[in-house]
Amino acid sequence: MRKYAEEEEAQRKQADAMAQRIAETKRKKEEEARVKEEEQMKRFAMAQMTPEERKRMVEEKLAQKKAEMAVRQAEAQEVLKGKVREMQQNGATVEEIKAFMMEEKKRMAAELTASMSAGSPRVYSLDDLRRKPEGLDHSKLEIYLSDAEFNRVLGMTKAAFAKQPAWKQNDARKKLGIY
Repeated sequence: MRKYAEEEEAQRKQADAMAQRIAETKRKKEEEARVKEEEQMKRFAMAQMTPEERKRMVEEKLAQKKAEMAVRQAEAQEVLKGKVREMQQNGATVEEIKAFMMEEKKRMAAELTASMSAGSPRVYSLDDLRRKPEGLDHSKLEIYLSDAEFNRVLGMTKAAFAKQPAWKQNDARKKLGIY
């Protein structure tokens, strides 16, 4: 039993380390992309870009979005694998695990699509928000949850949550680990 606990702890530490490396790489790439985009927008605003340069800029932006989506999808897959391992350890049946995986994959696909859509707010999973990503309003991290996940974890809509007194909102954030 002790050996099993040690193995579990080692796996958790390894997963945490991987998540930290992924998050750090993601932050660096986002910062590089932001700086690059600012430079490109300056050139665009000054009307110095030729049609070919504009086309190349759009293509690069598209490639960047695709890369971001691939990273988010890989992160989501790792989280899903961890949840499946946990279900297996807790004695879930194969049918329960399959149903869970299908539901989670649909949810993740919807979140990825929503988060990558132009002009839409960024969407994060609850696990991501618990790590307090940079560049977000940390006093209201729940707003970055998808509507479906918000309903699932808080049992109400975002509008209903917003109508609650501040102390109730803070209690709910504390329970979720995003305060």
